[in-house]
Amino acid sequence: LALIGPALPAPAAVAFNSGVHVACLVAMAAGLRWHRPAARTAWRLLIAGRIAWVITDSYWNLTVERAGSVPNAPLVALGFLVQYPLLTAGLLIIANRRDSQRKHHAAIDAAIITGGLSVLVWTFAVEPSVQLGRLTAAQLTAGLTFTFCDLVVLAAVVRLGLLSGRPDPVTVLMSASGATLVAGDLVYYITVLVDQRGLTAAHAVPNLLQQLSAALAAAAVLHPALRRPPPRRRVARDGLIPRWQLAAFILLALLVPAVPVTMAALDGPLDGSGAAGRYLVPAGIAAAVSVLLVVRLGVVVRVANRRALELQRSLGQREALERELHHRAMHDPLTGLANRALLVERLDRASPGLSMLLLDLDGFK
Repeated sequence: LALIGPALPAPAAVAFNSGVHVACLVAMAAGLRWHRPAARTAWRLLIAGRIAWVITDSYWNLTVERAGSVPNAPLVALGFLVQYPLLTAGLLIIANRRDSQRKHHAAIDAAIITGGLSVLVWTFAVEPSVQLGRLTAAQLTAGLTFTFCDLVVLAAVVRLGLLSGRPDPVTVLMSASGATLVAGDLVYYITVLVDQRGLTAAHAVPNLLQQLSAALAAAAVLHPALRRPPPRRRVARDGLIPRWQLAAFILLALLVPAVPVTMAALDGPLDGSGAAGRYLVPAGIAAAVSVLLVVRLGVVVRVANRRALELQRSLGQREALERELHHRAMHDPLTGLANRALLVERLDRASPGLSMLLLDLDGFK
């Protein structure tokens, strides 16, 4: 149904797209009622965010179709923005319930990966709009706000989809829904705002991605896997970095400073003020990602040291237990004197020619 919308004429497409969103919302509510998952609060937050988005989108489409412009634009922007904190909170609650032991480590990892990706978003989406100067102050502020919210949602998607254990169908569908939502916002920002194509009620690509995001979220709530507990982790890492994640960190460490340097080389020589203003944000992001990488490696070192101390303590306790067991086996528990077993052991080590006298006292206890 979402794929049919772009082929319809504008008035019919607006009504059809709104109907698809409402149908997905009803499906999410029905799936939550049928399956009754453990993290119902998280799913209620996701549904509440979707409700806010559907109401605001319907108001947007109706007012644009009738008046040709959007009255009370700040209120409309606020209505769209409500979805992002609710979506982020819901995704993080689901991810933390799946992997509660690594939530702090995984949060740092998600911030590192999202920080590296934000360099690409800034370089190829936000920074060109700032340099072109086609946006008003209000449009630029709104675009930067939505971009920041998209990056926060992207961090929650990375936390859920990549850093919360083995993926199941619900995780895959919800991660795909969040990623599609972010992609739709970025496409809208680039094609509609930067290119100044005006207020289009049913812009094809962003609206299609928004509907696909809603359909994927509805499929996640309707999927029978929502009833089952999440799959267990294959290996308990307890803060250590797996190989694929270490490779991703190395790639980001190389990518973050390389992107602005490459853009500077392609642009040619710039004046001092232009270069300083243009690459200040990528440099700040690079510094932040570097700090997060250092913090994350510090967490790994701290976990490794803690495990080494635990292993050393365990070995010490084992040696003490072995000494205690050996003492109990070779000594009388009442008097603490050596028993026959220790006597035989000492005799076996004695030099040849040793004699021993045995005295037996009847009735002696």
